[in-house]
Amino acid sequence: MTTGPLTTLLTNEVNDVLVTDDGWVWVDTGDALIAHGHIDAHTLQVELERILAASGRHLDRMNPVVDVGLEGGARLCAVGPPVAVGGVQVALRRHRQTTPRLDAFGDRSTTGVLRTLVRRRANIVVSGATGAGKTTLVRSLLAECGAGDDPTQRIITVEDTNELSIPPGSRTHLVRLETRPPSAEGTPTINAEDLVRTALRLRPDRIVVGEVRGDEVIALLHALNTGHRGCITTCHANSARDALERLTTLMIRAAPTWPTTVVRQQLARAIDVVIHVDRVAGERRITDICRVALDGEQVTTHIHPQRARPIGSRASHHGIHTRAAGRSIHRLDRGRMGDHRWRH
Repeated sequence: MTTGPLTTLLTNEVNDVLVTDDGWVWVDTGDALIAHGHIDAHTLQVELERILAASGRHLDRMNPVVDVGLEGGARLCAVGPPVAVGGVQVALRRHRQTTPRLDAFGDRSTTGVLRTLVRRRANIVVSGATGAGKTTLVRSLLAECGAGDDPTQRIITVEDTNELSIPPGSRTHLVRLETRPPSAEGTPTINAEDLVRTALRLRPDRIVVGEVRGDEVIALLHALNTGHRGCITTCHANSARDALERLTTLMIRAAPTWPTTVVRQQLARAIDVVIHVDRVAGERRITDICRVALDGEQVTTHIHPQRARPIGSRASHHGIHTRAAGRSIHRLDRGRMGDHRWRH
């Protein structure tokens, strides 16, 4: 990606570059938004045309929303009139090329639990808000896949914009699939649901879906309930409990004829663990690791008692059911996992 007025701002100290409709440029350093300067409308238009040239996309009144991945791991989302009423809005995000170690997200106990979950091929949902570190944590979990007893696992990722990677030199087979929006020339859409079904035919050891937000939830849960272990996905949510509620809503929307009881049974049988990440004192940390279970007709989450929260941070349980909080998640045996026990 060639440099320009906006892309040059994406340094190691900056996570996001934002442009508002009045031309002000803001940078997010991870701690706060800081006003950097001003860019005029003509310069911004030229900059966007330059950035979008390689993708063949255009920002105009016929295509007022553009969301593309860029060379080097950055991602651009731009919105223009008539969708953006006041004028063009831009968000440019840099994804770190380095993959942090798992111990960057929590203490030694938390790291041990995460490695055990990866090694025992648990199906994991990573939840959190925008910018909380969901994708970064998934990349760290993928790095652990290549460090275990079977370093040649075949991992297939499904994303709207390719952001996931594995460390250089890893023997893991990484197959990256990316959705395709419709084009002005009439090229048909290839959505995440299509790609999840395609992934099942590509002999996956693990399937990783960048984010579940639509009908692909049905295809993914079918995969999880038919013998595919060690799968990972992310979900925008305020807590682990909210993540399960959001997945339930997505399933009901995608399959409205399914009884709610069946939906919850599918979720409880497909997902082993929900890991919630949040920004605590400017750092991305794991705040909850929760086991998923079915209690009657309700899907419940049981919190791992050694919460990976730094001293002085929030202690709220976010309303999560904690009936089994006295038992460590890595010592809970799931019957459908055979002899695999989550121990470390």
